[in-house]
Amino acid sequence: MADTIDIPKIGAVKKTQVMAVGGIAGGIILFAFWRSRSAAVDDAPVEEVLPEDPFQGLTDSGLGGSVGGYSSSSSGSTSDTQTSAPRTNAEWSQLASEKLAASYEPAAIDGALGRYLGRQPLTTLDQTIVRAAIARAGYPPEGTYTVITGGDSDIKVAPTGLKAVAASATAVDLTWALVAGASRYRIYRSGSRDNVGTSMDGTAQVGGLQPNVSYTFQVAAETAAGKVGPKSSAVSARTKSVVLKVPTGVKVSKITRSGATVSWTKVPNATIYRLYVDGVAHGAAEAPPYAVGGLTANKSHKVTVAADATGQSPSKQSAAATFKTLK
Repeated sequence: MADTIDIPKIGAVKKTQVMAVGGIAGGIILFAFWRSRSAAVDDAPVEEVLPEDPFQGLTDSGLGGSVGGYSSSSSGSTSDTQTSAPRTNAEWSQLASEKLAASYEPAAIDGALGRYLGRQPLTTLDQTIVRAAIARAGYPPEGTYTVITGGDSDIKVAPTGLKAVAASATAVDLTWALVAGASRYRIYRSGSRDNVGTSMDGTAQVGGLQPNVSYTFQVAAETAAGKVGPKSSAVSARTKSVVLKVPTGVKVSKITRSGATVSWTKVPNATIYRLYVDGVAHGAAEAPPYAVGGLTANKSHKVTVAADATGQSPSKQSAAATFKTLK
């Protein structure tokens, strides 16, 4: 084998020299290719890989659920950014109460929000609570409301136009004109030292009365701060009369030498029952049973019962129950 290679225009060249030159050329070509690839990689955009959000895909219920229609965090506290907007005034009141619970007494919050939604005059404390509620929970979603001042002022005017009408044998309906600055009204009835009830508006019904009895009524306005104004002029009304039914089911038990125990069925609207022994009045009772005494031993007796009520005529006497005292 020849140790040389005949290259045109050059002549005979040793093989070792040709191989050396070829190796160098190949290295230069490989280096150039590597440089071009590196430059392409350096110029390509780099995608930043962010850490995966551990809370991605979790619903409100997965983070602690919701209470009363409002979403909450896992710790149980309600943040402003997580709370859904209330859809009713009741939901608004609940949300506002929750947000203000750490700053005010629950009764003060309920009273202030109730008077605000009722468009009533507010005390200074009420106004502070309402403005704080609006700041934390927004305005009520139903209707338009304004902060009405004057809840701390005295009321010097008595309600006018008071009317009383019998509603039944045991109740009377009252109506009157509203007083500016009043948060509620106190109702007074004859026969009672203190007020017998309150009303948030100009109407009320007084119950627990006796049939066919005349009662006198007055009302007085009261502020949110508890200041009571003068009483109105007095008006009277008589409850309706009733026809009392005759008691039934008269029975005698526990008979002794001088007496016995009498029982019967109660009658609607009756407030007292009158007993008769042998046709003679023998006491009264508010309800059965009743013990009669002072009777003659070893003698037969007849007992009857009549229902009665204040201002009413007693009912007819019941059928007689007969018994004989012991010897």
